[in-house]
Amino acid sequence: MMQVTIVKSWLSQVRHHTRLLFILLGSAFISVWTLLRFFNSTSTYDLTTQQVLAHSWLHGYAAPISLGPTNYLLKIFLIYMPADLLPGSPRLKLILLTILINVATYILLFIVLQKILAEFKIEVSSAFYSAMLWLSIVAGSVFWIEFANSRNLEVAGGMFLVLYSLRVLREPTKRNTVGLTLLATLLFFADTLQVYMVALPILVYALLLALFKKTSWKRITTIFVIFSCGVIAALILTFIARHVLDITISKAGAGTVPQDVSQISRAAQAAIRSTVRQLSGGIDAGKPREVVNLLFIVLGVISFTLGILRRKVALRFGLFVVIFLIVDELVYIFSGTALQSDTSRYLVMLAPVIVLALASLSYLFEQSIVPKLVVIGFILFNAFLLSHALIQSWDTSFPKDRHLGSVMRYLNNHNYAYAFSSMDSATPLAYYGGVKHTLLLPVACGGGKLVHAYAFRDTHIAVDSNPSKLVPVILDGQAIINAPSVCTEQPIVNQLGKPATTETTDDGSSVLLFSSTRLLGLK
Repeated sequence: MMQVTIVKSWLSQVRHHTRLLFILLGSAFISVWTLLRFFNSTSTYDLTTQQVLAHSWLHGYAAPISLGPTNYLLKIFLIYMPADLLPGSPRLKLILLTILINVATYILLFIVLQKILAEFKIEVSSAFYSAMLWLSIVAGSVFWIEFANSRNLEVAGGMFLVLYSLRVLREPTKRNTVGLTLLATLLFFADTLQVYMVALPILVYALLLALFKKTSWKRITTIFVIFSCGVIAALILTFIARHVLDITISKAGAGTVPQDVSQISRAAQAAIRSTVRQLSGGIDAGKPREVVNLLFIVLGVISFTLGILRRKVALRFGLFVVIFLIVDELVYIFSGTALQSDTSRYLVMLAPVIVLALASLSYLFEQSIVPKLVVIGFILFNAFLLSHALIQSWDTSFPKDRHLGSVMRYLNNHNYAYAFSSMDSATPLAYYGGVKHTLLLPVACGGGKLVHAYAFRDTHIAVDSNPSKLVPVILDGQAIINAPSVCTEQPIVNQLGKPATTETTDDGSSVLLFSSTRLLGLK
């Protein structure tokens, strides 16, 4: 009896350390990805906008601002503001903060996906650990991994919404229903799109269970009422935030619903391309790696399908996975988002569900050693290429941001009270600092014309209170671009008139100098 107890204790320790090992390995891949992207990417408005806002609010500046539907207000108050108070280089703090958020997202997903598997009575095994490592390996394409200001913790929150929904369907106790209501409220407030990406698939799944008499209509009604209350409560919180914080919530990024069969066909084709891009793992470490990653997931999907057909995977679980994937793809297609460029990030909830699907293939690992060898080879192959890519890209001068340095040097070598540049230059420089005497204001290109970018400063007040003989408009190279709108020098001249003079920065970017009265005409 004592020997049996010792063996059980030893096996428990092995399982515990196995879990820790895979958490550490996955976190290492996540960290490598984050660093790689910081070295390979240019700092933009999206990278630093919430950090600048957090700093502005902390220091008492409260101008009207506009935020997107996913506003990250909870992150601003709970994460970015405390981080802003810490000493140190803004860039270093941003990198470390982003790594911490990404690793926290991975660990939270590690925890919640295990609990979801338990709801379906699926044992956590080598298949689950391998699937989680796959997620960390392809994280560079699944997430906007260099952006703290992106959907990361919200993804983990979405999967917790799945977990509590499953618990309410199984056992609608007061604790489960209250927990789900609070979670839905906070999640829908933080990320409105979770209503479509998570809540809708859950409702469809629950509806089919009721049709097959696997759950009661009363429990479906409970889920629906909870989600409805969550949406209403989130709208109330948004209303309060808009008026207390003096913010507006824009509908930027909203797609146009496909109107005919031809548009639907094009949207479907675009959705396939976006899905492939989402699961390929990113091109940073080479095309062969993308091919291997896609082959790995194709093998996984085929194995999952055969598992359902051979009854190795429970039909109910298979139904859950398939419904989730199909509903998210259909929302992506019929919302028109698929027809917009660079929107594969809106399919981010597919990856955690695929992890669940792969985790159900434990029977493969029991039947043969081949799956284990394939996984080990897959991990080593990606580890080598990603590490090599990071070593090759490592450059703490951040060469992709040379234009920001050029703008900073130009302004510090002159004595302008204020100046204008693109959102992608003004906002990162406002966060990183280094511009000493000049108030750098962001402008955008809309409809082929320069327009004010109302972000963190009231531009009209700045212009009126800082009279200057000449005001520079600094282009990024030869244009200010907010895709698909492009403002080159000639359209700007057509809009504002001939500049008093022109100059260039040390990286060759054009600088147009106008009298301040000309710039008062910007809308």
